[in-house]
Amino acid sequence: MTVTIREELGTVRRAFTTEVVALREEIGVLRRDITTEVVVLRDEIGVLRRDLGKLHTEVVAHRGDLAGFQVPEPGREGEEVGSEVSEEARMAGVEVPKEVGMAGAEEVGVEVPEEVG
Repeated sequence: MTVTIREELGTVRRAFTTEVVALREEIGVLRRDITTEVVVLRDEIGVLRRDLGKLHTEVVAHRGDLAGFQVPEPGREGEEVGSEVSEEARMAGVEVPKEVGMAGAEEVGVEVPEEVG
């Protein structure tokens, strides 16, 4: 009976050792896979960050472009209430500040009223 128990224990121990070795190999494979995925994700994050930086730069540039062409709203301080602005300019949200002058307004297609002198 003792011999049978020892043989049984030896068989269980070998099976357990085989399972442990297989699990360790599987863990190694999973670690490599995870490491590979982490590297790929880091690369993708880097690309997204660069793209976001480029997008931010473009947005700032477009805002700067639009800031130079703002059409004043009628009734604003220093503006004539009856000043005419084309419908296209209003729909596009284009504004022309006084600093730009009327030449700047004509460049973006804003109708410039003739001043009566």
